[in-house]
Amino acid sequence: MQLCLLATLATTFAYQQTAASELVPNLPKLNRRPAVFAQIYPPDNHHREACRIIGNIKGNAALLAAFSFSALTAKELPGGGATDPMLQQAYVIFACLTLAFELVAVFVGQQLLYRMADGSFGVSIDGKPDPERTILGIMLSNYKDDFSTVRFAFLAGIGTMMCTIAVRAWATYEPPLATAVTCIFVVASGVMASSNRGTLFEFERVRLLDSQTVKESFNEADLNADGRLCAGEIRSALSRCGLAVGDVEELMTRCDACEETMTLDLEGFQKLVALLRDECYVNVSE
Repeated sequence: MQLCLLATLATTFAYQQTAASELVPNLPKLNRRPAVFAQIYPPDNHHREACRIIGNIKGNAALLAAFSFSALTAKELPGGGATDPMLQQAYVIFACLTLAFELVAVFVGQQLLYRMADGSFGVSIDGKPDPERTILGIMLSNYKDDFSTVRFAFLAGIGTMMCTIAVRAWATYEPPLATAVTCIFVVASGVMASSNRGTLFEFERVRLLDSQTVKESFNEADLNADGRLCAGEIRSALSRCGLAVGDVEELMTRCDACEETMTLDLEGFQKLVALLRDECYVNVSE
C-alpha cells in the first residue's frame, strides 16, 4: 500500500513537472539584459524538448526512489533472524544507495530545469541563438556538469536497485533460484552497458561536431599539448566518438594541413569538423 501511494505521488509529481515545461507562453523578447547574455530569448521547441528529457528522467528516478524507500521501511528481510547478517547489511546498503542516487537525480534535475529557464537556452558564445545546434549539443555544451550528474545518478540507482533485488533473492529463495535471478540481472546489466556505450559514443560525437565545443574537443585531442594535431591524434579523437574514417591524411589535406608535418592547428581542425558535419563523411562504428 505504501509503495503504491509513493509511486502514485511520484508519477503525479513527474507529470506536473513535465507538463509545466510544455506550458510555456510564447512571450516576446524581454527588454532587460542579463549580465552574461546580451538579450533574453523566449522559450522555443528546443527548450521544451530539453525540459521533457529532464522531466522524464526525474519521473523515473522518483519511481525508483519510492521503491528503495519502501525497501528500507522493511526492518528485516524475509526469514527474520535466520537471515545471514551479511545479506541483511548488503540489502540495507544497496537500498540506501538507490534512494540516495535517485534523490540526487530528482533534485539536480529540478535545479537544471530552473537553469534552463533563465532565457539563455540555446544561446551561443556571441549571444545569439543558433538554430543549427541540436538539443543534445546544447545540453552537453551549456549544462554538461548538471546533465552528466542527473544521468549518472539515475543509471547508478538502477544498478544498485538490481543489486538490492538480487540480495533479497539470495535471502528468500533456495540457491538454484537465487542464482537464476542473479544471472538474469547480470545479463540485463550487460545489455544496458552495451546500450550505454553506444550512447556515450553519440554524446562524444555530438560534442565533437557542435560548433561551440570545437576548441574543447581540440584541446582534449592534443595529447602532447603542442597546439597541433597529427593524424594519430585525430584518429584517436574520432575513435572515442565511435567514428571511423578511412584515410585521415587525405581528410587532413582537404582541411589545409601543414604539408611538412601533416598536422592541423585549431583553424584547420574547425574546417575538419565542418567537413565531417556537412558531408556526413564518417560512419558510426559498432
